[in-house]
This record gives sequence, C-alpha cells and structure tokens, in this order.
Amino acid sequence: MGVKWFPVRVTTPESVLEFKLKQNSSGRQLFNQVCNTIGLREVWWFGLRYVDPKGVEKWVKLNKKISPSSKSKDACTDFTFRVKFFPEEVSEELIQDVTQRLFYYEVKSSVVSGQYYTSPDSALLLASYQALVRHGKYDPEVHKTGFINIPNYIPAHVLEQHTLTNEQWEEKVVQWYKQHSEMSKQDAIMEYLKVAQDLEMYGVNYFHIRNVKQTELWLGCDSLGLNIYDAEDKLTPKISFPWNEIRKLVYSHSKFTVKPTDTSGKDIVFYCDSTSACKEVMALCTGNHELYGRRRRPDSIEVQQMKAQAKEAKDARKMEQEKLAAERRARELMEERYRKMELAMQEQEMAYEMSRSALTDYQRKVEELESQLEEEKRARMELESMQRRLEEVNRQLELVSDFTVWQQETAASLEDRCRLKAERDRVLNEIDEQKRIINEKEQEKRMIEAALAKARAERDDHSNGVKNRDSGEQELQPLDNLCRPEDSRQTMAAMDMDHAKRLEMIRKDLNPVRDQRKLQKVDIQYEANVSKGMDKYRTLNAIRQGNTKKRVEQFESL
Repeated sequence: MGVKWFPVRVTTPESVLEFKLKQNSSGRQLFNQVCNTIGLREVWWFGLRYVDPKGVEKWVKLNKKISPSSKSKDACTDFTFRVKFFPEEVSEELIQDVTQRLFYYEVKSSVVSGQYYTSPDSALLLASYQALVRHGKYDPEVHKTGFINIPNYIPAHVLEQHTLTNEQWEEKVVQWYKQHSEMSKQDAIMEYLKVAQDLEMYGVNYFHIRNVKQTELWLGCDSLGLNIYDAEDKLTPKISFPWNEIRKLVYSHSKFTVKPTDTSGKDIVFYCDSTSACKEVMALCTGNHELYGRRRRPDSIEVQQMKAQAKEAKDARKMEQEKLAAERRARELMEERYRKMELAMQEQEMAYEMSRSALTDYQRKVEELESQLEEEKRARMELESMQRRLEEVNRQLELVSDFTVWQQETAASLEDRCRLKAERDRVLNEIDEQKRIINEKEQEKRMIEAALAKARAERDDHSNGVKNRDSGEQELQPLDNLCRPEDSRQTMAAMDMDHAKRLEMIRKDLNPVRDQRKLQKVDIQYEANVSKGMDKYRTLNAIRQGNTKKRVEQFESL
C-alpha cells in the first residue's frame, strides 16, 4: 500500500508555502520544514496557528499528529506561522535578520490594527520607520504625494481623534521619514521594534479570568511574568508575579493554580473560560518560564555561533553601508561642487556679457568722443580763421578811425564801416558760443573717461575674484545610541534623549489638532500614567513591591 499524502499551506508574513505531508506527520515535522525553508534558526520564538472545526484559533501542538482539515484529498489544510513568545530586549535577543523581520511584521500588524494601544506620538514615529522599511530611502522624485496609504500606517483610533486629512498625515509621516536617510531597512526594523517594545501591551497575551471572588479580570502572560488587570483596563496591570516567583502550574477543567516558589505563601488560583483556555495559558506560561531562565544562563554553543555569524554579517553590512554612505556623500559633494561651478560659470558669463556690453557702450562713447574731438578741432580751426578775420576787420577800422577822414568818406564808406562792426559783433558771439561748446564737450569727455576707467577696473576685479574663489566643507560626526544599563530596564525615551525629543516634538505638533472629546478610556488612562511619570517598567517595579503572599491576598481581594 502506497504512502498517503495531503497538501498543507503555511502562510508567513513574507510568503505562502505549500507542502505535501505524509499522513500521520507530527506538528514538529511541519514546523521544522517551514523553518528550514525560510532559513530560520531561532525557532523557539515561533509556532503554528490553525482554526479548529469550531472556528477557534489555536496553537499547533508540535508533539501531536496533524490531520487533514477536509476529507477531500485536494483540499489544503491551512496554517499560519506566527510569533508565539516575545523577548525582553529585542536588540540583544533577536539575532538573525529573518527573525527580526518576522517580529517586525507581527508587531506592525498589532500596532496598526489597534491590538496594541499606541499613543499618537509613538504611532507617527513608528509609521515613519514603517515607510522606510516599505519604500526604502526617501526620494522626492519617486515618492510623490499619495504613496503612503495612511490607514495601513496609523491606528484607526489615532486617526479618529485628530482633525487631519490623509494628505496632512502623509506630510507628517514624510517629515520624519526624511530624518532616517542614513538608516538601512534592517536598521529601521530594529528601531521599530525598540520603540514598540516599550508599548504597555507589547508581547502580552490576554486571557479573561475570574478570581476566587468571581471578579472578572484579565490575566496577562508575557516574557517577564503573569500580570493581573482590571476588566476595564488592559493597559495598566495592578498586580504582577515574575517568573522567578513561580515554581509550578496546575489546571483542572477551568480552574488554574499557580504555585509560588515560596512554599509558605498562598497559591494563586483563578478560573478561565474553558479547559481549552487553561491549556493555552499552561503552554504560554511553560514556554515563557523556560525562556526567562534560558536568557539568564550562558548562551548555548548554537546561540553563540548564531550571534558570532550575525555580528560578522552586521559588521559587513555596516562597512558596506559606510562605504555606500561615503560614496553617496562624495557624489553629493561632487554634485554640489558641479552645481556651484555651473552657477559660478553662469554668473561669470553674465558678468562677462555685462562687461562686454558695457565695454561696447564705452567704445561707442569713445568713438563719439573722438568724433567730437575732430569736430572740436575743426571748430578751433574755424575759430582761428575768425580771429584772423577779426584782426583784419580791426585793422581796417583803424584805417578809418580818424574822424576827419570818416567825415570825408562817402556814404559807401559809412555803410562799409557799419557792416564791418556788425560782422565783428557776430564773429565775437560765434567765438563765445564755440568756446562754450568746446568746454561742455571737454567736461563730457572727462566724465566718460572716468566711467570707462571705473568699468575696466570692475571688470578686472571680477575676473580676479572668479579665479581665486575657494570652497569649504565640514563633516559632522553622528551621535551613537546610549547603552542600556543592565541593573534596571528603562524605556527608550528614558535612555535616549534624541528619541525623547522626537516624541516631544511630535506630541507638541499633534496636540493642537487632537479632539479631546474623542478620547477613549485607554487614552485617558495613558495620559494619567504619563502625568504621574509612570511608564511600562516603572509600573511593573511598583506593583511587584512586597512579598508574594501579600500580592496573592491583594489579587484575591479584587
């Protein structure tokens, strides 16, 4: 009898994988096949989800056999590859690029869908990193208005509370998107995760429970322990039990019991909605407890090898990025120099044209001046001729100056004398007018010569200035992120002042356009926490004060 196979389809955030599985294959066989296909080695963070016949989504039990979802041999059995457990610190615990990408897609989906509560300032900053991951480095020639589909970047509750259009939201996202010009896609993924891990609901699996008084509450299971929330507030936990205080888990039907390491303390007892819910709580608690202990012990050989390989790859990528950045800066510098040279050449050409035009005008004026000088020379010659004629007239007048002679002259002689006087007066007037014209032309000549000398000097100065122009540049060193203290965990905003300033700038920008009437309870609770100076880690530190017994009693009294 031949081996029977059935088709399965596994959807990951980056691809859809289809396999043929043997009948009676285990969940682990399928899980390993998926991990091998996508090149994933950090398998402990992930799991497979499926929908049971009742429509309930569940985790695949890796030690159980997988059955086809349909009797039809051609029908695919569908699974989704999901993040099951979350690290305490993404930058230290997520090693492979593929692991970081899978976490990014998981967390982004939870942020945009509103599963994780996100304040407006964090939402906008996360959207700017998402834009870089999706579209690469910002290029105004490529990324035209409308390239960002805002509902896929900003949570709906944030959009509803602000009086901004999608175009205005896009402008704000792009404003911060541009700030990440030196960042690679992989770096943007890590920055996204570092911001997201400070969200209060990040990595928390919530279960509806009741305490011994039958008070309805929420149980939150995450990488640090078990947290108890009020039924109306999934943002701020009231009581917390870290994993190092828990030694045993027991459930029976819908009753779940957590036994603390302090044997003198009381058990933590609560009730889930169903036995199925208890099983899921048990699986998540067991996995998180194991990872909590693993990360506090020395790394295994496999993890050490992965970290070494990841470091080599990261260093190589960093060197490549620095090389590309240096080439880009050099190219931009050359383009800037070329642009300045073109501008200088254009200015020089314009100045040359102006100088040439001015020189042409002055040459024309010189020619006019030379023409005037010729006219002046001719006028002087005429003046000399007139003066000689005047002398001749005076001489003739002297000849007839004797009164006796004059009386004896005929009427013709008297007429000649009057004519000579009139001609003398006319010649004198012409001489005076000619002198005035000559003086005016000499004054105009001096003015033109002075202007021509000034223009030639300016042209010479401009030519010398173009030849001696220098260019200067100054490269600024980037600031590195601050290291995280090991003795206490803080939010990124508490450690990185640049990050805190970015959030503050966004907050001041968005507050004027936020409609306070549309705030929900979770928004009001978040703002109250911020006003008290509380954040995710300060809250956890505060609610873990006191011994286990005291906190159990507090839980029972809720």
